[in-house]
Order: sequence, then structure tokens, then C-alpha cells
Amino acid sequence: MKLTANDKKLKSQIIRFLMVDNQQITFNTIVEKLEQQLDGIQGKLLDDLSGFEKMLNLQWDVIIFHAAYDFNVEQALQILQTKEKSTPIILLSDIDAKSEKGLNLLQLGVFEIISLTSLDHLAIHLQRAATLSRLIRREQQLSLELDKLQQQTQTLVETTEYAVAIFQEGVHASSNAQYAAMFGIEDHEELVGLPILDILQPQDTQEFKQFFKRVSKGDFNNPILKIDSLNPDSKDKTLTLQFSATKYDDEPALQLVIITEADTQTSTQTVKVAGFASQQEIYEHLNFAFAQSAKLGLILYSMQQLPSEVLVQDWNSSRSYFNALEHKLAAFTRHDVLRISEAVYLTTQPTTDQTVLQQTLAQIATKLPTQLEALQQTYPVQIQLSATLLEQLPNIEQIDDILHRAFVQQVDAKVSTQTTIATPSPKLSMGDFTNEPIVADISFGEKLPQHSEQEHLLAHNVITDDVQRSLAEQLENNAIQLQFQQLYDKEDIDTHIYEVSASFIHDKQPIALETFAGLKTNPELAVKVDRWVLVEASKRLHQFLSTCPKARIIVPLHAASLQDSSLTSLLSKLVNLINSKYTRPLMLQLNEQDVLTNLDHAAKFLQIVQEQNIGITIADFGRSMYCVNILQQLKIKFAKLTPDFTALLQNDDGLVELQEKITGYKEHNEDVLFLLSELNDMNAFANAWNVDTRYLQGNYYQAKQADFVNHAG
Repeated sequence: MKLTANDKKLKSQIIRFLMVDNQQITFNTIVEKLEQQLDGIQGKLLDDLSGFEKMLNLQWDVIIFHAAYDFNVEQALQILQTKEKSTPIILLSDIDAKSEKGLNLLQLGVFEIISLTSLDHLAIHLQRAATLSRLIRREQQLSLELDKLQQQTQTLVETTEYAVAIFQEGVHASSNAQYAAMFGIEDHEELVGLPILDILQPQDTQEFKQFFKRVSKGDFNNPILKIDSLNPDSKDKTLTLQFSATKYDDEPALQLVIITEADTQTSTQTVKVAGFASQQEIYEHLNFAFAQSAKLGLILYSMQQLPSEVLVQDWNSSRSYFNALEHKLAAFTRHDVLRISEAVYLTTQPTTDQTVLQQTLAQIATKLPTQLEALQQTYPVQIQLSATLLEQLPNIEQIDDILHRAFVQQVDAKVSTQTTIATPSPKLSMGDFTNEPIVADISFGEKLPQHSEQEHLLAHNVITDDVQRSLAEQLENNAIQLQFQQLYDKEDIDTHIYEVSASFIHDKQPIALETFAGLKTNPELAVKVDRWVLVEASKRLHQFLSTCPKARIIVPLHAASLQDSSLTSLLSKLVNLINSKYTRPLMLQLNEQDVLTNLDHAAKFLQIVQEQNIGITIADFGRSMYCVNILQQLKIKFAKLTPDFTALLQNDDGLVELQEKITGYKEHNEDVLFLLSELNDMNAFANAWNVDTRYLQGNYYQAKQADFVNHAG
């Protein structure tokens, strides 16, 4: 029996139920009754144990159990428990729910017992059960997210050089090896369950109790206390305690960091100059940054001159000026900024290697602030950029040497512009976003060297094909046609994503650019096409944002564009000109095969564009058995499954096979969101709800449109 759905207006609150019964007529009667009372339902009928176990691999809101050939409801409950499924079961039976047998079934886990002769309230019970099912799934999802956060916290506890412990109800819940060693304990697990006073043994017990009582209530106005420990095994007697709030096993907890006099002496610059980051603070900044990236660019911003009027305006005018500069740099870099001396500021940038860092620095150098708003005036500001690559966390004693190395490796903005991003980018301004067509006055990539070694490449790009020539002419005349197709979000949250496609006319027939083989043999033309589509689609999105502020677009790119050295400069300008209030309004779609062909280069490209507030999607995902390499090595959030998978939606075995594939993919990257495309009829669209994909796309929901058309809601 194929899945059912009430109409085209399928919503995220549609109820998907699995019914166990050996009578088709009973299923038909229930579906008919439910469709009269609910906005949308999908039902699946089966009557055997094998089919039941197979269908549990898919996601259902409710199970309605009546009768089966080879198993009963008690066995169904056991199977659910074994598979760790929390799907509620509604039992259709004449058993009285208040009888001994009925109460036993309810205690075993049956959600509700309803008589088959009285189905008038079935819709209400089904709605309640579905609501519970979704709440449980949401709770499980939040629990997984909390587990991740706690694991990150625990990792920091285990890797920091300070002595750290976590307490609940005044008792040790966790600690690191440094904390245990501080009190002469070899195994930090031995501390679990011991009261805090038994270990710290403060000389002034009353003072400590009052302090600990205050922080335990959440008062962290002054979370630092200095004590003298009477613990005979303590290697340091004078301890500085710093408490903060945290969570442990989903419960509120206190985290303690202990700083000793030896730590203070090691941090030679901690109190050397007031107002500047100490060596210890720089080290902690780097330590945190390395927790998020294997390699870092340590970047210094040095102010070259200070306006004389700032020094004489008021006693604290210079302080206000430098505070304004620090805020300006923080907003500019979108990373934490430390002031390390009178006119030098430090930040870090995740990177993969020296080449990527140089590209990033080249982009930063061309955008450094030239003016500063401070003291109710506008001052010119000149900033020198310098940097060095860090491949591992340095020791605190190495901080000064590293800062010196970074300071002397200055970045010349002019040289950087000429060498790294030499290719001119489109001449864009806000005036480009008008109703007039964009003039194709754009330079597409660097000119090829004019010597014999490159002659074969030049010949390769000469347009001799009539179809390619037709495309080039229409590109020059801005006659390419764009179309937009809205995606469907099952969770009804991210509802305004549109995939962009483009076509041109040849011999009175439209030819889709995404499937036009001529662009694979002419990479220079492919780059020009991609840049034109990016600019035009961004212009159209900017206009649409006034109607739909959360709108985003997905723009496919050809493989040749990954080699376009000036593309990132263009993308940066487009994001600024789109001017969306929301993150990642522009998403680039790369083909799976193009990415796998050069995975290392793709990784560098992805990191650069993602830092520019641009999203990445992978199209035709799953065609190659090596697609998991993308999930393992690239931080993608979105993948469009190959259209071949859509054919699997036509039968039960295909549904299970597709879900198993998706489950396997998520083992490599559980955060990735999948899209099913080519859902062009009601049956395929309805069946797609039963596999773990977030987005749906196809003509059944919306065909490709010449303009943005909003079907959401």
C-alpha cells in the first residue's frame, strides 16, 4: 500500500503513522476518518514482523497496532525498546483500559487503548501521541547537543595547564590531572565524591564557606578568593581560587580554576603593564583558538601614527581613542582582539597552510580601516598588518619570540593586491542593484601567458562551436535567463532558500547551463558564465530581500571556477552588496565529482569562502562511493543527494535502502542536512517525508520560476 497524503499543502506538522493490521478495509476506514479531521496525514500498512522491523528504520510519529499475522503488541513494544525507539503505540482493541490486562499494557508502554468500534476520538489521541513523539525527539536532539558542549568543556579541563575541578553540591564531580597532582593524588578519579573542604582545607574555613555559599547561588560579582591551604599534601600553600558556572551531566555545577604563586611568577607579564594583555592571556587566547583549528595565523595590527590632537584633548582622550580602535578592529576581523602594547593589537585566524594564510592576509590588507570615529570626530588611521603561521600551541616562554616573528613579517597591501588577488573583480556598487541589466564589464580571470608552452591551452579555449558562440553572444548581451526554485523545509524554519539555474536559447531551444557539456571543454567560458550568474542572481536577491528578508540563494559553480583566483574577491563584494541581515545569504553549490577530483584545493577554497559568510552545498552527493571523504574532511552543512536516490522512494525496500544510506552518511558528519530533489509527483513528495532529509525540492512543490515566488506558509 503506497503512502497517502491529503493534498499539496503538506506541512511540517503532518502526522506520519505506521499501522499494523491484517485488514486493508480497517486501514482505509481510519485514513478516511483522519483525513476529515486533520490537515495532513501519511499512513503505511503492514501485517508481518519482518516488515515491521524494516519500517522501524524510518521515522514515524505514531504506531497504530490492531492485528498481525506473526507477532503481538507486547513483542512490538520489546522491539521498540531493543531499537531504542520512543515512538508511541496506540492499540486498537476491545480490552478495557481499566482492566488488569489493560493496565498491564499501559505499564508496558502502550500510549492509549481505543476501541475499534469507537474511532470518533482517534484523531485527538493521534495528535497527542504525535506531539509527544516530536517532543521526545527534540529532547533527544537537545541532549546530544548538551553532550557535545559538555565534552568540549571536559576537553578543556583535561588539556589546560591549570588545575581545574568541577563541583556539584560541594562535592568533586570531575577534575584534571594537574588538580590531583597539586594535592598529591596520582589518579584524579579518586577525587570524585570527596567534599571540596576535604581537599582545599582553607585556613579560614568560615570565610571560605561564606564565599562558596555565595557563588553556589550564582553570585559571581567577585568570583576570586585567595586562601592558605592547610592540606599537608598540597605542593603550594597559597592558592587563588576562581569559580565560574558550568554544567555537568546536564545539571548545574561550579568550575574551579586554581592559580598558584608559581603560575603568577611564570606569567612574567601578568602585571607588567596595566591595560595590555599579559603573556598568560595571549597563551590562553591561543590555546582556545587551537581548540577550534589545527593551524592558526597570528595577526598583528600596528597603528603607525597617533593624531597629536588626541593627546592634548583631555586626560583620557587617548584611552577613548584606543578603545574605539580596538572595537573597530574587533568588528572588522570578527574575532577577539587583544591589545598587547601601546599601539599593537593581536588576533588569530584559522587556516590550513601558508598559502591560504597569505590569501587571507591579502584580502584583509586591502580592506583595513582608513578612518576612525572617536571623541565625536573622524580621524585618519594608518594600520600596518603583519602575521606569522602557527602550526602548534607554543609554550608560554615562547610568546615574546613569536610576537617578534609576527611583527617583522609585515604585509604590503599593494604587493598583496598585485600578487595574490591581481585579477580585477566586477565593478560593482549599490547603483548596480537597479532594474537595469548588469553590463558585462567584468574581467574574468588572469590572461594566459603569451608563450609557446601555453599555446595549446589558448587553442582549447577558442570558441569554434556554434552553440558555445551563441552562449558567448548572449552572455555579452545579458540575455541569459535565470530561474529560481524554492526548497521545502520539513521543519518549517529555513523556508526561503531558492536554487538558481540558468539557460540560453539556441535554435529556438532552451539549453540549461548546468548540463551544457560545452562548458566542460571551455573552462574560460565556464568561469565567465558563473561570474555573470553570481552577479545577476545577487542583484535579484538584493531586490527580493525587501519582500522576504530571510531569503537565500544557491548558485551552482562549474569546476573551472574553483581555479579562478579572483573569485573570492568578487564573492566578498557580492555578500556586502546583497546586504542581508541574516547569515549566509549566498550559497555556492559544487558538484561532488569536482570536489573529489581535487579535495585539498576544494578544502582551501571552502575555508576561504565560508569565512566570508558564504555557505557551501555539494550537489549530486552519493553518486561516488568516496563521497564520505567529503563529509570527513570538509565542514559542509548541506548536501543535495543525487537524483538517482529519488527513484528509491517508489517502494518500501527502496525507502529502507535510502534511509540506510543517509544513516551511514551521518555517521561521518551528523550535522549535515540533506536535500532530496526531482520530487515531481505527489507520491514521491509524500514518501520523502519518511526518510531523514531536511529539505525537499521538485515540481510538485514548486516548478522553476522566472522570478522569486514564495510558496512557504
